[in-house]
Amino acid sequence: KKTLGIVLGAVAVAVGILFIIVGINQMRGVGNTQEPLLSKEEIQKAVAASQGETSSYENATTGIRIAYPKSWTKEEGKNGTAVFKTFDGAVNVRFISDDLTAKKEPVSLKEYTDELMRQSVSQAETQNVAIKAISDGDTTLAGLPAHQWLYIVTLDSIKAQGMQVWTVKNNHSYVLTFTAPESLFEQFLPAFKKMLETVVVTK
Repeated sequence: KKTLGIVLGAVAVAVGILFIIVGINQMRGVGNTQEPLLSKEEIQKAVAASQGETSSYENATTGIRIAYPKSWTKEEGKNGTAVFKTFDGAVNVRFISDDLTAKKEPVSLKEYTDELMRQSVSQAETQNVAIKAISDGDTTLAGLPAHQWLYIVTLDSIKAQGMQVWTVKNNHSYVLTFTAPESLFEQFLPAFKKMLETVVVTK
């Protein structure tokens, strides 16, 4: 089977391991039978704020522009990566881009998708994380053909839900991943969808 022959940086996003561990531990009690860490009023207020005013993020290295909830915090990492989060990262959107220009031939969306999914499964097994796909299929991102999948991630007894959308343009990938505790996923999903509508790829 043909592979890209590289370790995709987006694999870490596909599994979402770091923020699943940190984030769900922050929100472990929310929506469960045990004492919740946050009240319903606090959650409702945060949900409403996430769909209100926005701030703009732009990175010349990756050629991405995104509007994200102004009530969320932003952290920029190496090589143009970024994390937008609330509740100390329990609810978060991560952006990462893979530079595929080392490949002599253009990398298609299908090739990238196949490799991303293959490496995601491998990484999940290594980290003892169970991923159950709910759906996956074609979509668009920044006016470009894209792929999207929805999934549930289980780490020990902790569950999170995620949605990941990616596209490829000029041998660069653009991957956005939304992760939240299962009990909060649907409430914050509109904020993520709003972010997706604002994505502009300039590179």
